[in-house]
Amino acid sequence: MPVTSYISRTHAIVLSRVHGAMSLEGLQQNQEWLLNEPDFSPDFRQVFDMSGMENLETEGDEVRGLPYIWGQNSRRAIIATDDLAFGMARMYQLISDKEHGGQLGVFRSLEKALEWVGLSEEDYEEILRASGFSQS
Repeated sequence: MPVTSYISRTHAIVLSRVHGAMSLEGLQQNQEWLLNEPDFSPDFRQVFDMSGMENLETEGDEVRGLPYIWGQNSRRAIIATDDLAFGMARMYQLISDKEHGGQLGVFRSLEKALEWVGLSEEDYEEILRASGFSQS
């Protein structure tokens, strides 16, 4: 799956990563997976890492149509190192802020994203080891 996630109940966070092409279908599949996982809570925080995205196969309007699955106070961070990904994430942030409050941040660095969601680098590394995600 181009978008994969790992849920850490211990840290109340979801780590999500894009690998290769990011499509609406990939986002939908990941969202369905989260909703069907008993460990998922809409109140968890999220770090959504787009740094592994090679190309974007969706439009902003399509992403806007995805159901919103996060709680009102759930802090979420998107990491977007590429200009296209950053621009798309910022557009999504503007829509999200307007419709769901200001709990989504868009960052170019992991450090700033972790700070936004309140997760230490040590805890992040612990979650990475548990998840099987390689550190990028």
